[in-house]
Amino acid sequence: MVYRSRNRIVADILEVARKKGWKGALLTEIIYGANLNFTQAKTYIDSIVSPSVRMLDEIPVSNRLRAEKAYRINDEGRRYLNSYEFNLKKIREVEEVMDSIKKSRLVRP
Repeated sequence: MVYRSRNRIVADILEVARKKGWKGALLTEIIYGANLNFTQAKTYIDSIVSPSVRMLDEIPVSNRLRAEKAYRINDEGRRYLNSYEFNLKKIREVEEVMDSIKKSRLVRP
């Protein structure tokens, strides 16, 4: 079983919201898109919507059945996501270099 870090989960939530664009993503879309259960999704969303962090904006959505909220990524969320993706790319590059060094040490003439 592969576990995701808190940063990865936040990035997954922000990515779902980014893909939905200006309309924002509903809670159920975030649950499915970020592969979370309801409790996990609410916990993470509450933490990244809080005034101190503010990576998502809440948007009221009126539905015929009930009032809901959608979540739209804002500039702070975009900065976080871009920074996360940049750092992940750099980590992968370092891992590739480390793997090539390991292989070269194993194949000594």
